[in-house]
Amino acid sequence: MSNVLHLARPPLSGATSQTSTIFWTDWSSRVVFENKGIDVEITACVDVGRPGNIPDDDLPPALRSMAETDAFSIEIKPTVGDDYPTVLRQMLAGKVRYLFLEDYTGTGATRNQFIDIFAASGRTVVFKEDVDEQYRRLLRAYELDDDLDDFPASFDTDDFDADVDFE
Repeated sequence: MSNVLHLARPPLSGATSQTSTIFWTDWSSRVVFENKGIDVEITACVDVGRPGNIPDDDLPPALRSMAETDAFSIEIKPTVGDDYPTVLRQMLAGKVRYLFLEDYTGTGATRNQFIDIFAASGRTVVFKEDVDEQYRRLLRAYELDDDLDDFPASFDTDDFDADVDFE
């Protein structure tokens, strides 16, 4: 199962009047669940576009190639205990970079040691409580209560206008 989130931004402002309306930015992401032993894989792409009638030679080098794609995978566990080496081996074998969990219950290593062990292998541990706190901060910033139904599908700020479509 996958969802595609597509965000489009109006043309970027350029340095000259000639370029002020010819560039646009397109964001997209794809989320895939339970694929090849990976709980969640998210692929995100940012692309700065321009009309095809402008040759690369007429653009500064920084504007010639403006597409960037990154993918990251997430292992989800409700709790991890002293079996964390097995979880880490599983993540290394599947090239999973992030562990999302609710609680660490191990006694052989402290919580900070557990996090450091994963970090030493290039893996990031993310606790649900930290995500929840970030979510609450976002809700407060937009003056919403803690109900997901009230969370807007798009945000309008001075710098960013977004239309969100799920395909």
